[in-house]
Amino acid sequence: MNNLEKFYNKIFDDIEILIKEKKIDLAIEILEDELDAPYIPIDFQEKFEEKLLELKFEKNYLNDEKKIEKISKTYFFEKNEKKISDLDVIYFFKKFEKNLSENEIQMLIKKIESKDISNSKKIIILENLKNLNINETLYFWNNNTKKMHTLNLENILFIESIDFFIKTNEILNNIISKEPTIIELCYTIVYSFYEYFFPVFVFTYTHNEFVLGIINVVENMLKGTDLNNNEVSKDILKVIKKMK
Repeated sequence: MNNLEKFYNKIFDDIEILIKEKKIDLAIEILEDELDAPYIPIDFQEKFEEKLLELKFEKNYLNDEKKIEKISKTYFFEKNEKKISDLDVIYFFKKFEKNLSENEIQMLIKKIESKDISNSKKIIILENLKNLNINETLYFWNNNTKKMHTLNLENILFIESIDFFIKTNEILNNIISKEPTIIELCYTIVYSFYEYFFPVFVFTYTHNEFVLGIINVVENMLKGTDLNNNEVSKDILKVIKKMK
């Protein structure tokens, strides 16, 4: 073993000690510093990157567990609705999905009608209620289009089951899958469109027109390119601006 290998093995051993001591943040900081260095042997680079991903996942998991532990039914049902976050809704169902009374389920259904709760939170509530096999008619107020919709939980389709969005994402993936940052931004735009109009989707353009519009908007956002009088791109940009 040469001196360089000894040096990096010593760093890795120190990282393992920090992990045992529950000093995850410090271990992550050291790994990131080493990976940012001008040079690191490829074998150790891969080893450090793998350990960094593992620690970040563990940190996120532990943070989620702490947040789930803190959330309570009182907090969720009595806090100002505008101050409840999307994560609060997710954590609430993770903790209480198997322990909801009929009255609490009705309180959740009432939230779907509220004008003070965003579409994103209402969609999360609906997804979880459907997973609980609660099938009844309810009313959904869309805060973006300002319309009330009558829904039946049994018949609601979410984004992963809606043909227009499935095909759009497939086309996007085929075109730009090798650009992780750009493809994620495109997926975010697709979801924003879904969330904005949920639960009624009436588009007057094809999948390909929608995809080209999204790519046009992304180039405009990243490079400042012109929208070329593309009406689809303009529609997309209007939705994004309203969602902010």
